[in-house]
Amino acid sequence: MVMDRAPGVAEYLSDVLDEYRNHIQQRQDDEQSIDKPFPSLTHNVLPMFSDRWCGGPDQHTSEFYHCMEPALQLTSFLFDEDYPLLWFCHLTFGERRRDDQGVYIVPTAYSRSPEALIRVRENLKEMGKVISFAFMPRDWPDSAWGITFTSRKYHPDRFRRFKDHDFPPAQSRLGRARPVVTIASKFQHYFRRVYSTATTPSERYRALFMFAVTIGHETAHAYEMWLTGGTEREEPRWCKRDKIHEIGFAWETYIIGGVSDPTQSSTSREMFPYLCSLHLEDYSTLADRDVFVRKYKGESSAEWTTRDVGGMHRQWAALLPSEFRGGTWFLSPDATAFLASVQVIPLKWVMQWFREDNMVRRKAEWSHAGYYKQAPMPDTFTIIYERNTKGIHIQRPLNPYFPVDREIMRQRRKTQENAGQQAT
Repeated sequence: MVMDRAPGVAEYLSDVLDEYRNHIQQRQDDEQSIDKPFPSLTHNVLPMFSDRWCGGPDQHTSEFYHCMEPALQLTSFLFDEDYPLLWFCHLTFGERRRDDQGVYIVPTAYSRSPEALIRVRENLKEMGKVISFAFMPRDWPDSAWGITFTSRKYHPDRFRRFKDHDFPPAQSRLGRARPVVTIASKFQHYFRRVYSTATTPSERYRALFMFAVTIGHETAHAYEMWLTGGTEREEPRWCKRDKIHEIGFAWETYIIGGVSDPTQSSTSREMFPYLCSLHLEDYSTLADRDVFVRKYKGESSAEWTTRDVGGMHRQWAALLPSEFRGGTWFLSPDATAFLASVQVIPLKWVMQWFREDNMVRRKAEWSHAGYYKQAPMPDTFTIIYERNTKGIHIQRPLNPYFPVDREIMRQRRKTQENAGQQAT
């Protein structure tokens, strides 16, 4: 069984970001002024994503399949194109080695070969004949975006309300597992009750993107289960530098460039008010910390502050590393000091994944480069959450457009001038 979501942090971060809504809109293009055409991606949905949905309790996929179809087209594209599939070639045919943290994978000549790609396609096709997808019934207590099981027969309590005929029949004898991917019921509620009437085009795009990522994340887990018959506890680390084995997050960061997390505001009526890209690092020295901070600030020329939107120093909430989506994958289990970069993903960037012309361009880029290239994230509003033994801080960029930030910058200049005068 694989779970990928921890409670608490998404709601807290969303409330923090709500305070900076004007900063976000001023830094990025105002979503109200952006043209938001319907997704134009034309890729056919793979049969496993179109035909393998369960019936039974709390399963209403047939009512809203057309709403979630653009997301399934995107996931199908990523599971059907050569260069994204190289990730699966590495997982399937890379050499599995062992160290004191467990098994990890290293590339081989064969794992990068055309023959490996052909065999991976065949594997995915065969797995697609036995995998099942369902939305979590409402009586499940989980807060995960997705949970993948090796087989329903090993979890009778979970599936006690389902009948045999609720599951699509297995159409292949290959593979060592019959994975069941279950997706958060909040997605079903959104597509069934909210998508067509009570939402904005911006929120629809964020929901579609997160749904596509969740399906891909969980199907990556399912593939490893189908391939080896193992459970999540027996997964390998995708590469030696990974802190723990978590195939879903390894796929997500390889394909998307980070761990995606839709914040869930306690005040906003939207279910997907923001979509964020998360990166976390733990550190033991100030030198390491400074390296990570510079990396998170990127090419930004902005000055940064630990003051809040009102210019005040604040007592920030103590968030555990494990509360961040992907926190246990990014960070060492014994970490006492960590940084979390929370980038607000621009709507334009999300929309590009659903545009046929853009994905055609990306395919050409991959072919020219000879490898999969991530879509670069533009300069965007970012906060950096830091917790260590000395306290908790949130850094954010100063923007002279806002009077409070101008005053902070003015005070800094005055302090610098006074220090210079004293030095002379």
